[in-house]
Amino acid sequence: MPDCLFFRAIAVCLLLTNAGLLAIETNQIDDFSTGDINGWGGGANPTFRAEGGADGTMDGYLEIRRDVIPFHVGTKNTTRWAGDYLANNIKAIEFDLNRFDIRENNIFIRLLIFGPGGTFATKSRTPPVAVNTWEHHVFGLSADDLVFVGGGKNDLGINDLELTLANVTTLLIRHDAFDPVPEGNHPPHTLATIGIDNIRALDGMPTDVFGGTDIAGVPGWKSSPWYLAYNIDFWPWIFHKEHAWQFVFDVSTPESIFLFDFGLGEIIFLNESTYRWIFLYGDEPGWIFTFEDNTPDSRFFQRGDDGSLFSVPAGLLVE
Repeated sequence: MPDCLFFRAIAVCLLLTNAGLLAIETNQIDDFSTGDINGWGGGANPTFRAEGGADGTMDGYLEIRRDVIPFHVGTKNTTRWAGDYLANNIKAIEFDLNRFDIRENNIFIRLLIFGPGGTFATKSRTPPVAVNTWEHHVFGLSADDLVFVGGGKNDLGINDLELTLANVTTLLIRHDAFDPVPEGNHPPHTLATIGIDNIRALDGMPTDVFGGTDIAGVPGWKSSPWYLAYNIDFWPWIFHKEHAWQFVFDVSTPESIFLFDFGLGEIIFLNESTYRWIFLYGDEPGWIFTFEDNTPDSRFFQRGDDGSLFSVPAGLLVE
């Protein structure tokens, strides 16, 4: 124990000399609107792009590119995103992602934070980054969200998340397709061109508009008293026990929930009062009823306007 305390004290003293220690601020955002890449670096050629960002045609974004020799796809920041996440109440990081190449390989993004208490990676990663579509992602920074993957270049055998969060030296956003890769090793090399926009430090995770509580012994799964069971590992994407993949729009509140339902291919509206009635937007808008025995592979609905039945996928109904 005395040896551990000694090495921990050395690590803290070394980090306190870092001038960038207090750089991080609650709700700070890199929206790449000024032509500056804001300290994002790395070997994947981080580049400012003036048009095509998440907020419209004339919105800027950060591009990272590997298009000739397969290698790491990612970017890191050791200035604006270093510092004391605990004192500044940074509980999560959100950003928008897009992909601008059409290669067949999938790209999955996760976060890593480096500090004197060791290196930690998010347990979850994004779904495959969509091509030519901006999608929003949020990563929590709690002990439930992160896993220890190494002790740093000067490995002192420390596994102390609070110590790292109080003295973050590097924030890394990178492709990592499988389980979190330990420090000193690398994810498989690959090729891709990725856009990143609106990187923001949050003082909390977004509100779970379904009112779910953790399901004991089943990490990542929540149980709602009315919306049943769903997985939040890829929030704001959820995987629902009946409806499969759904995207939760950030304008949603418990009273007004707006989702993109991947199976229906449309935006829907619902809340606790209306469910199991759902309002379906699109070419044929209207209220639809979802049946209780639905599963992700077999979903049946009835339209409220004419009583007609339909299924997702189509053609499941038996006359």
